[in-house]
Amino acid sequence: MKKEIHFTGGIKPLCVLAAGLFLLSACGRSGQEEEQKQAGEGAVVVMETDTVDTDFGFQCVAESEKGYYIWGYSAVNPDRQISINMLLFKDKESGRIVPLCNRPDCAHVDEECNAYFPPTSSAMEGADGFLYDYIQYYDGSLYVSGMSVDRYVSLYRIEADGSGDWELSTKVFRTDYDWGSVFSYPEILIADGYVYFVDWNQKCQTLERIPLGGGTAEVLYDGPDGVSEDISATEITEVKNIEGFVYFLTISYLGDSAELVNSVGGLYQCDMETGQCVKAKDGYGGPWSVHNGYLYYGGMEGEGLCRYSMRDGSVEILSDDPINVPQIALTQDYIIICDQMAGRPPYGYSLIIYDYDGNRLATVPNNIWLNKFYGGNSEMLFGSWGDESGMGVCFLDLTLPFEELHWENFAVD
Repeated sequence: MKKEIHFTGGIKPLCVLAAGLFLLSACGRSGQEEEQKQAGEGAVVVMETDTVDTDFGFQCVAESEKGYYIWGYSAVNPDRQISINMLLFKDKESGRIVPLCNRPDCAHVDEECNAYFPPTSSAMEGADGFLYDYIQYYDGSLYVSGMSVDRYVSLYRIEADGSGDWELSTKVFRTDYDWGSVFSYPEILIADGYVYFVDWNQKCQTLERIPLGGGTAEVLYDGPDGVSEDISATEITEVKNIEGFVYFLTISYLGDSAELVNSVGGLYQCDMETGQCVKAKDGYGGPWSVHNGYLYYGGMEGEGLCRYSMRDGSVEILSDDPINVPQIALTQDYIIICDQMAGRPPYGYSLIIYDYDGNRLATVPNNIWLNKFYGGNSEMLFGSWGDESGMGVCFLDLTLPFEELHWENFAVD
């Protein structure tokens, strides 16, 4: 189904679905595995690969061939005593962290720096503004999201080396949000020449895509099939590109109820070539990641670490350790669990490392007051921290021996 970009008025977006909102079905032990099924229409497609993609649960970090980009903070501005939101770059070869600015005489402490991007509120003042929650490296360029002066959620393109000015790339969808409730954490993803996005400007959200650069929007998912009751609201979250497919979580509320017992949903897989969406697992909505046809997830009620086969529907408990999981990331050798109850209060986030057999290998101390885990790869993990002294972003060098693993502040050198 195709539609033209249209103007929709007045409806405020629903709250983002919190991790673990759905009730998880009980995990059952099963060692049973079948040969990969021949995928047909309406079937989940399983891709065999030996490589695990970089797994960013939140798109606050982007990776290129040369390094990592992240929204962070410069040194404190000496005049106004505040930190300036800046786009930072960590070089893979040297390890240096610098603002993404190529001006040799820049002190990187004010809005004149090329790494500074005005906030979304600037759109009220007649200038495009940016959100500090999304960043993606694609086809040699860097993309960030924001709000245009005519109230379109938009993508802006930047040179990967920080040279030149940003330019408007794609107006994604029109929003008439109240300026006091402008959305954050945009569900936007660039893949295979398209911008995949969730249109939040309606109670029944839709997953759509539009050609990168602009064009006609195509609706890919607008609610579950085969539901006899009226749907009062649909929420779509966690849109990810994994192993050549777009995955996303959805929940639809039936009738006039906003209760989970009167809802349907699950994890969906979208074929980027055909645009077809099929359900990969029914009734699931917690933290997750996917590799080689398996869904890895952790129970919110202490069920442990589980692995679900999208080939045959079998479920295996990899570890009985009770965990409360706000985020999971997969690397080449490890399953990384961010346990929200294992660290010190009031944030209580601690990192636990397992192998793919479910053996617990290490626990990383919460030495920096980690309050959000962004994910990463076999070499580097990322997150954010916050305490009474302020807030910031952080990283962990996963190549160190387990006993030396620790979080470091992502500070400009």
